[in-house]
Amino acid sequence: MRRALVLLLAAACSRSGPPSLQIGPLQDGGPVDASVPDDAGPDASTPDAGPDAGPDAGPPDAGPTDGGMTKLGQVSTISTSDGWTFPSVGLPSGTVMGASMDEGGNLWVAGGNAGVYVQVSGSGSFRGYGLGDGLHPYGYLRGQVAADYGVPDGSPADRSPSLDATPVISISGGPAGTAFVGYQGKDGCEDEWDRFGGTLADHEKANPSIYKSGDADRVSLAGGGISVWHYDIYSGPGVVGNEPLGREKLCSVRRILYEHGSNRVWIGANHGFALGFADNGAVWEHVHPGINDIHGWMMTDAYYGIALDTVAHLDSTGATVFDVWFGGMIRTTRFRFGEAGGDYWKAQPRTELYASSSATAGDISHDLPAQAAYWNRIDVWPDPIGERWDPPSDWHSREPDAKNPADWNYDNVSGIAAMPSGYAFIASFTNGMRLLDHDGHLAGDLTKYLPSQSLGAVVRDPVDDSVWIGYRDGHGVTRMMPDGSILQYGSGALGGHAGSAIWDIQIAPGTPRKVIVAFRSGAVGVYSGR
Repeated sequence: MRRALVLLLAAACSRSGPPSLQIGPLQDGGPVDASVPDDAGPDASTPDAGPDAGPDAGPPDAGPTDGGMTKLGQVSTISTSDGWTFPSVGLPSGTVMGASMDEGGNLWVAGGNAGVYVQVSGSGSFRGYGLGDGLHPYGYLRGQVAADYGVPDGSPADRSPSLDATPVISISGGPAGTAFVGYQGKDGCEDEWDRFGGTLADHEKANPSIYKSGDADRVSLAGGGISVWHYDIYSGPGVVGNEPLGREKLCSVRRILYEHGSNRVWIGANHGFALGFADNGAVWEHVHPGINDIHGWMMTDAYYGIALDTVAHLDSTGATVFDVWFGGMIRTTRFRFGEAGGDYWKAQPRTELYASSSATAGDISHDLPAQAAYWNRIDVWPDPIGERWDPPSDWHSREPDAKNPADWNYDNVSGIAAMPSGYAFIASFTNGMRLLDHDGHLAGDLTKYLPSQSLGAVVRDPVDDSVWIGYRDGHGVTRMMPDGSILQYGSGALGGHAGSAIWDIQIAPGTPRKVIVAFRSGAVGVYSGR
């Protein structure tokens, strides 16, 4: 029987598991936004955490389908470089982590410890920007912590910042002249705030240059340089019910996605995911499809997978909003943001709810909202031991053991491509690629048709709904066509870049279509062919 302590979605963020897994704490969650009123989200003690994930949520199908792919697995190798260009002048060697184009045609690169690079209007050499130009992969000291350090509120948390310790690892082009940049936090950043305990005196012992490291910036071209503001992803005092002294958990931004046509910036990080706002630097955080292990550790990490769903919904103003797919190390979710009318906190329990009350925590056979949220924590490559015994026939609680490798088959999601059909391709850097339907039911496994199961990125091409795939272990670029046939771009098309690791592929906004491939070895591939 699961303890009452873990039955709701928003308990304290204080305990963590083995650091090698970057496992987060016991049943955290709840609203976090340093700039909005403290009542921005649900209270951790609310007995009814919210409505279910929708009438269509349910158990996986009995078996896969072909998803309409009539030529599945037919491979053609492309032997020419027609349609490709490979801008690289000015880029660092070996640290091209991501690449993206903004709405003005400027090409941005996440350059690891070398900083951020920009090719203006998509031509000429790249120019690099670093800490001296305004990048700041660190937050700010505030309140009692600032006083203890003898500095004013708003002072930098890191007095000796270094991009070697906090490199640029993700990027997303925004409005013309702007990109959103994600940083790697320092080692131990997720657990540093709580390392000494949960009292104010304990938190004051923690090192702010660690727990405030990483996070994200909005970077805009300004004259011959850049202007920058920082997204300090944390919870201030009094915001989260069970963590009244504040919270610092998200720090390494694995993937960042500007939602064109909106004010939203979606942030996939080490411990969960968050929503930032493009026009003011505010952040709501965090949510995750994590699960508890037998020790009470929250298993959640590495949300590299982000994709906007394709089914449109309306918010209270009549504006169009979408659900958002997030995938990480342990689970994937279709975050029901659009279904909830654009209400982040209303969508939260549709991913996180474990049980609606202490009476149902051990067995949710009659707790329909909890069942729906369970199905929305999708185990794409199922673990031998799950959080319930055998749904839908047996809903009794069951916890895996983080210390026992035999209990796990980590999903390690590296990217997601959401299709107009409602299906989604889920890529993994260890398991290959699977196709899910709109509610997470398995529709097929495509791994055997690919040259490697170490996928680094996947993205849908809106021009023809083909799916572009890159590999972490250097197998070129694959393009899966809507009929299931495969175009393979190797050395004949990509030249010496074919053996490079790829951690990021994006589609440029606007027309004509451009596919942007980040070759980690030191170049960007831009495909503008058919």
